[in-house]
Amino acid sequence: MYSKINKILYLIFLFSCFHGNAFSNEFESFSAESIKATKMLRCVDSETTPASNGLGALYGCIQGDAKTVKWFINEISNTNRVKNIKFMWNDWSKDRGYGIHADKNKAQEALKILIKLYAPQKGKEIENAFWGNTEKTIETKKFTLKYTYYNGPAIDERLILVTGKE
Repeated sequence: MYSKINKILYLIFLFSCFHGNAFSNEFESFSAESIKATKMLRCVDSETTPASNGLGALYGCIQGDAKTVKWFINEISNTNRVKNIKFMWNDWSKDRGYGIHADKNKAQEALKILIKLYAPQKGKEIENAFWGNTEKTIETKKFTLKYTYYNGPAIDERLILVTGKE
């Protein structure tokens, strides 16, 4: 019996190594999430910085004429597992050549994609938080979405951090 249990546990371990989600945090693999983000965001300038110095790889997609809409995926060091996803919009409150609220349409598109991928049942709540200036944490069955807002002298930072639940 002991040997049979060991074999089953070993098979589960092998499966998790190759499929990444058997014991993970509900994200797909880092590679799969990066491909999905590039496709859904229609990102033409995505870039992945390889893991180094104990840090995992970093996927980045920066969009908009003013380059204010940012989507980052952080890898758990050398595991092909996602640590978190960050969606940020640097909302210009003063015109620095691209107008006030530069790239707002791109930010709206990216927000809709984030909602569709990670919290479709909480869409209205996430939208209300993102367009407001009050920090908020929103829980789903699989993910925690934490919205933070920073009011700067010319740029307000609107950030949603998505983490998976173990």
